[in-house]
Amino acid sequence: MGACNSTRSRFRAREEDTSRHVTYSFHENLVRQRTGRHRFDQIYEVLEEIGNSGLCTIYRLRRRQISTGGGSSTKKLAARRNSWNRLKSGRFNHRQQPASSPPKREEPVAEGSANSNNNKEIFFALKVIHLSLVQEDKIDQLTSEVEFLKTLDHKNIIKAYETFSFPHTKTLEIVMELCTGGDLHARMPYTEASAANALKQILSAISYVHDREIIHRDIKFENIMYESKHPEACIKVIDFGLSKQYSMDNPVLTERVGTLYSMSPETMQGHYTTKSDLWSIGVVLFMMLSNGDKPFEGKTPKQLVARVLIGDVRFDGPLWKDISTEAQEFIKTLLRVDPEDRVTAHEAMKDPWFTPSPITTSQSPKCKRDLIEKVQESIVKFADTGEFRKLALNVIAKKSTSEEIFELRKVFDEFDTLNSGTITLVEFKQALVRFNYSDEEIEKIFRKVDVNQTNVINYTEFLAATLETQGTIEEHRLSECFEEFDTDESGYISRDNLRVLLGKHSSEAFIDVLMQEAEATKDGRITYEQFRRVVSRRNRRTLSKLYDESGQNLPVVSEDAIADDNGSIAEDEVLQRFGIIDKMHRSFNNLSTKISKESR
Repeated sequence: MGACNSTRSRFRAREEDTSRHVTYSFHENLVRQRTGRHRFDQIYEVLEEIGNSGLCTIYRLRRRQISTGGGSSTKKLAARRNSWNRLKSGRFNHRQQPASSPPKREEPVAEGSANSNNNKEIFFALKVIHLSLVQEDKIDQLTSEVEFLKTLDHKNIIKAYETFSFPHTKTLEIVMELCTGGDLHARMPYTEASAANALKQILSAISYVHDREIIHRDIKFENIMYESKHPEACIKVIDFGLSKQYSMDNPVLTERVGTLYSMSPETMQGHYTTKSDLWSIGVVLFMMLSNGDKPFEGKTPKQLVARVLIGDVRFDGPLWKDISTEAQEFIKTLLRVDPEDRVTAHEAMKDPWFTPSPITTSQSPKCKRDLIEKVQESIVKFADTGEFRKLALNVIAKKSTSEEIFELRKVFDEFDTLNSGTITLVEFKQALVRFNYSDEEIEKIFRKVDVNQTNVINYTEFLAATLETQGTIEEHRLSECFEEFDTDESGYISRDNLRVLLGKHSSEAFIDVLMQEAEATKDGRITYEQFRRVVSRRNRRTLSKLYDESGQNLPVVSEDAIADDNGSIAEDEVLQRFGIIDKMHRSFNNLSTKISKESR
């Protein structure tokens, strides 16, 4: 599709170092690309149309029951495996079936099975791009949205899960997270506090996008959504269909695209940079504080363009009497006609209007101290877990819904003090300061959490390291994760599957490690049962290390004897059995006492 070449080149040096465990392409490959209408119909059920812009139609989807997993759904896996065995032997071929008649689905999971309580209905949005309505030379532009969404990993940017392409109907379909809270219009009117909270999230997302040499080019009220109707719902920037990659050697674009009311003067003139997005954000903020009135209006398009080019923004009307001078000045800095005089997204986040005060912080979501401590401890444990399990948890994190990670997102904000959308080593050291680790130890933990080897901890990596603070991973998530690993839908995970998932630059030595950790069979296959066992358990290295510190050897204990019904290790029971749980409690109590004394 030709997009994101510049972004990829920035990470090429890392990818070519095959001694690295995982390449940057692993994250991109989590957005799976499929073909085949019958496969789509097996996975999703289209419920209703929820939007239409001519070139694109948006539908609400429901995910059908996962077809692999534990309990009675193991029968489904066996059925799939047998069908593929028959396919390979030539006794019949799925392709002989008409596309309109997908294979019959197996019976639903029985009540009382391992995942009968986990059959949650999961809904998505489906964006259907009608390529038949697009000029041939514009198709690459529209399809590049997929490439952008594959590389972007930010809590305030819409998340894509997988894509389907159908050449015979000339459509590209993107399965995305479903935002149910409406666009910015839905929460009118805005106070300064609520506007500041929303705008900080928008700026964080756009700053992240600009750092990756992408210009959004269509920021407007309609392209900024709330993920849900919850009062603390997260902002999501959507619609990267007009976005464009640029080069640092030539950061100027000339194509006139966007929506007229939020388009910058320089875009109208066909000579613009990332600063054009900041103008659009200025228009958005003006509208939020003026109850939807636009800063530049005209009876005709010509009149509107003329007023934008002049850039004469006025704060007339009774509403503006109650808006602070700081807010009005901030809008002016965003709506400066000369882009050279305009702030960047990163600079905008430091504006005095955002300075902590009762006005701007009253709606900022906070997280509980005990959750932060659980997250800190979970990160340390994650660093010591197996490589296969780390990859699986990253896949599960990528698939997680906003409901599942609602509280974790607040902790991420506590770690991300620079509002960059990632966690740097400096931020990471500060977040784990209570553990009194040396800088070298902290850096080792950081490198182990940084699965993609990008020298920062991305949003999904953070979630992967902390997911288990929210409870045991549900069966349907394990099943879904297995399907992502099983890229050829064979019913097993093979070396080839791992190569596809990790990317072409992945190390064969690392794949050897993954196969060993998953206890692959002699013929190089990982069954669902093996996968589930590996992902559900914690690494014993942590227990071994703790026991060594007690001066004794770690006894050999049957894994069945220390696992709960879900296959998860009952850590407290193990430590109690080994006689060191009291020592751990005393250690943490002493650490808490020390921190308390130092803070006085």
